[in-house]
Amino acid sequence: MPHLARRYGYRRWPLLTLLATSLIVGCASNPAPNDWLPSASEVPTDPFGAWIRIDFDSGTSSHQTEGELLAVEPDTVYLLAGERVVAFPGDRIRHARVAWFESGAGGLAAWTAIGSLASLSNGVIAGITLPLWIITGSLATGAQTRAPLVDYDPGNGSLLRIRAYARFPQGFPDGLDRSTLIGRPYE
Repeated sequence: MPHLARRYGYRRWPLLTLLATSLIVGCASNPAPNDWLPSASEVPTDPFGAWIRIDFDSGTSSHQTEGELLAVEPDTVYLLAGERVVAFPGDRIRHARVAWFESGAGGLAAWTAIGSLASLSNGVIAGITLPLWIITGSLATGAQTRAPLVDYDPGNGSLLRIRAYARFPQGFPDGLDRSTLIGRPYE
C-alpha cells in the first residue's frame, strides 16, 4: 500500500473510496412515489399490491407506465394506474420493476455518515477506519436499498414470479367489478 499512497496521496484515498462505493450503491432505484410503500413490518397486513413500473413496446415505440400491481396471469399483467385498471400483454413487456416495501435505507445511510465523521477523531487510524465505514456502510445501504425490489425481464423467467406481490395474487375474484377498485392515496 505504501507505493499506492505515494502515487495517489493519502488524502485522495477517502475521496476515491467514496467515489467507488457511491457507484456501487447508485445502481438501484425505487420506482414508488414517496410515502406510498408500507414498511416491512406492515406488509403482511397491507391490503394493497406492490408498486410496479413497466417498460413496454406499443408496436412502433417503447413507453413506460406505473401503478399498483393488481394481478398477474401467465400472459398478462394488470395494474391500477391512477383510477384505471390497465392490462399489459406479457409479450410486450421489456422490463418491469416491482417495489413491495419501504427499505428504510435512509437510516443506514445516516449511520454511515455519522460513523464516517466520528472516525475522523481516530487520528492516524482514521486512514483505516474512515474507508472501512464508507465501504461497509455503503455496501449495507446499497443492499438494503435493493431488498424490496424485484425485476422481471423476458429472458429471466415467467411473469408469474412477480405474482406474489399483487393485490390479488391468485387472480381477480369472480364477479369483481374492476371499475370500483380504489388505490392507496398518495401525493
